[in-house]
Amino acid sequence: MAEQWYVARGKEKFGPYSAAQLKALATQGRLVPTDMLHKEGMPKWVPADKIKGLFVARAASMQPQPTSASPSPPAAPVAKHACAPPALPPSAVIPKSEAPSSDLHEPVIHPNSRAGQMIAGCRRRRIIRKGVIFVVLACLTFSGVAWFFFIRPRPGSSDGDTAGALEVTAKEILEAYGTNMRTADEKYKGKTVQIEGVLLSSHRDNDNRRTEVSVVAEGGVFDCFFDDRANGDVVKVPKSDLLAVRGVFGFRHDRLVMEKCEWVEPKPRSLELSASQLNNEFRQYDGLAIARYKGKTLLITGTIAGRDEGPAGLYSRVFLDCGDKFETLECKFKDTNWGQVAKISEGRTITVRGRFESSANHLWIDDCELVKVK
Repeated sequence: MAEQWYVARGKEKFGPYSAAQLKALATQGRLVPTDMLHKEGMPKWVPADKIKGLFVARAASMQPQPTSASPSPPAAPVAKHACAPPALPPSAVIPKSEAPSSDLHEPVIHPNSRAGQMIAGCRRRRIIRKGVIFVVLACLTFSGVAWFFFIRPRPGSSDGDTAGALEVTAKEILEAYGTNMRTADEKYKGKTVQIEGVLLSSHRDNDNRRTEVSVVAEGGVFDCFFDDRANGDVVKVPKSDLLAVRGVFGFRHDRLVMEKCEWVEPKPRSLELSASQLNNEFRQYDGLAIARYKGKTLLITGTIAGRDEGPAGLYSRVFLDCGDKFETLECKFKDTNWGQVAKISEGRTITVRGRFESSANHLWIDDCELVKVK
């Protein structure tokens, strides 16, 4: 590609010119030695008189001729420096908006030159890169907002997933601390645990920033501390409901303590139990057994320890052995379901389906029907 030259005079810049055009301008006196020149590949602008061979023809015409016998005609006057810029087509003048800084030592890069195209390509890539970064940040922001408002677990709406949490009872922890306190600390202290129980009491602490809730679990009581801002008004929790609490366990002054607590959904329990298992849960803490099973239909398996034909048209009863000679589980059958049961001898094992009911330290299975006889 032919050399492309640019001319700077004052704060204006012109070009590009070919080498031949530039030499013609110098010969015509329209390009003066004080003008600054630049072309692609030059590190900086240079005065026109530093370009070799540019003003040679004009300098030769200005040298005095040797004397001769006949006087020579006077030399044509040298054209004075024209203050006007070189005569160029208007399209060749670089607009000020596209011209670089007025510092003459910075190169002028024409948009159509190779360097100009490279710079334009770099600018396009930079714009694309910024656009990609903006889109990624927007997606991350949107995802974070969506997680915070729609996906994150909320108090009372946990799916019951106990990953990372130990499911324990008060009885297990107390037995562990009674056996070896150091080993129990290593196993439980500072760990996230999950318990099930019923509400015993609740009150706000002295600074009114959190609520202390006492939850009765199997074998003991947990003191659970809730941040009201994250869990709402925990004082309104019904005392008769089955509760599940997850928090960080600590053992202080023989107290079972849980910090940073949150409500979670109780883990689904099997509704197939033996008569002795159901009776033991009820005798250990009747409030917890009632919260777990009241009004639910259970499958109960046990050995017939006795029977009692009640008033005609009402119900008859079967008593299942609970593993204690002083304890039996009462199962009430309607007369329509009593026929098959009446034929089964004592000592046989049966499975019945019925609804759990209780009152005043007494439990029974109502509306029973025979499921299986072993």
